[in-house]
Amino acid sequence: QIVFQNAPARVASAWFQKTAAIIGCIVNGAMVGMILGEVLPPLFVNRLDILLAGQAIAMVVCAIAAFLFFESEPKLPPTAAEAARRRHQQQVQSLDVDSTNEQHCSPTSSVSIWQSVRQLMSNTQYLILLVAIGIQYGVNNALLTLLQPWMARAGFPDDEIAGLFGSVAIVGGAIGTFIATPLLDKTRNYKQAVRLSFFTSFIVMIGVVFAVRPGFPVWVVLGSSFFMGMSQFPIICICLDAAASNTYPIGEELSSAALQMCGQYLGVVFTYGIGDLLQKDGGHADHETPLGDPANMVLLTLMGMGAGVALFYNGQDRRYHRHPTTPATNSNRTSTTTSSDSINLLEENGLP
Repeated sequence: QIVFQNAPARVASAWFQKTAAIIGCIVNGAMVGMILGEVLPPLFVNRLDILLAGQAIAMVVCAIAAFLFFESEPKLPPTAAEAARRRHQQQVQSLDVDSTNEQHCSPTSSVSIWQSVRQLMSNTQYLILLVAIGIQYGVNNALLTLLQPWMARAGFPDDEIAGLFGSVAIVGGAIGTFIATPLLDKTRNYKQAVRLSFFTSFIVMIGVVFAVRPGFPVWVVLGSSFFMGMSQFPIICICLDAAASNTYPIGEELSSAALQMCGQYLGVVFTYGIGDLLQKDGGHADHETPLGDPANMVLLTLMGMGAGVALFYNGQDRRYHRHPTTPATNSNRTSTTTSSDSINLLEENGLP
């Protein structure tokens, strides 16, 4: 999970100019796996051996394919920013070799990592993202984990309804991601994208809380689930790309790791806290309105806090402002008009 969670932003920057859409595609691939995880286990409830064997075969095939065919980066950098990053990495590696030859105690790479961490923790805009996505990611994880008792408390005790609710939310999230990320690549307006996505997610969640009530048709409940996923799931892609662009030239794998680690730990805390609230009154809510349920109040309060923090985000796209690129096409492939850093890098590698 460490590799899968932190790879999307780095792979997108290493291989493509339009990073947000690529992050969305990778995350959507994970969503497909989540859907299969919701659908397949009930079909093999009495044949667990077949399910585990299938999982093992799939993992082995994917591992072999990645080992044989996946390359960490293309020979030609897709952007001037990526070319400059490669030059910096080469300089750090050469310093590592020098420090090793001189038998220094502290490798330069370790120092560089801690310097990057300190820079992240001193970046106000990144800390705003860290808090906002930590809360949002944590609430999302807690809600998906506690989906069955949450819906049972609201008057839908059937496990199949809860499973459909989760699956429809994931489908909505995939569609929302395919809509939001190309728009972000086109506009590069990270400030408005972060603010709007968090605010929309909060408003939609209010509607979901009022829709998941006894007596409401199932199609209304599932419709609210679709819009919940559509508003919540693109947030992680937007924030990963916003963090990478704002913290450049710090590595995307480091900035995205901190964001998701914060969300994972908060998700554990929220799951235990909200889970305890769902068990009150025997797991059955007897309140006249959804806002009278303490679990719903905590959910909305946390999401409101995340949206409120996100409104203060005002980060800049440092990748673009430092290294603007202009698409250029030759007879065989699409390249970029790069800065002097990238031109020098290409000459050093003997590339045209």
